[in-house]
Amino acid sequence: MAAPMTREAGLDPDVALDSAWSCFVRGLNDRRSPSHAPTLATVDPTGGPKLRTVVLRIADRDTRRLGCHTRADAGKVAEIRQQPQVSWHVYDRKAKLQIVFHGRAEVHTSGPLADARWEATSSSGRACYEAQQTPGTPWQEAEPSADGRSTFAVVTCACDTIDWLFLHHAGHVRWRFRYVGGVWQSTHVAP
Repeated sequence: MAAPMTREAGLDPDVALDSAWSCFVRGLNDRRSPSHAPTLATVDPTGGPKLRTVVLRIADRDTRRLGCHTRADAGKVAEIRQQPQVSWHVYDRKAKLQIVFHGRAEVHTSGPLADARWEATSSSGRACYEAQQTPGTPWQEAEPSADGRSTFAVVTCACDTIDWLFLHHAGHVRWRFRYVGGVWQSTHVAP
């Protein structure tokens, strides 16, 4: 468990950036962490926002990647293919932190990454991909398919902007980070 954030620590951009990544990385293995199930925002065909909760499956600071599993026929996949800009949102009530990562997403339905993630998925997790119905369509009884792999996809996002907000009674602290030229640049912004 990380030490609670203090306002003084939050005024240091390196501490803020570290806490943003640490929050998401913690969500990979801690089901109780708010970042285990972040909100993923995509853009729908009308240009409007679409929000949904996903289970975080990839959080890698070195490659700036966040990712989740999904069905290849899910609406978010079509939305990402049309408009790849996405956002990942987490609010950690206990830490009083709101973190939003922005970046360009990709959908992987085949290849080494999708194959490796499928192999790492438990049999109970694979059941989600064996349903024969497309998500969001009217419900119909159907026998599960034996081949969930054909509907399995991985969404990854190369994050290039982070918005970090720490709520504090003595004054909120907010940073915006942009990945430019191989480094994270910070700007202290009004909360």
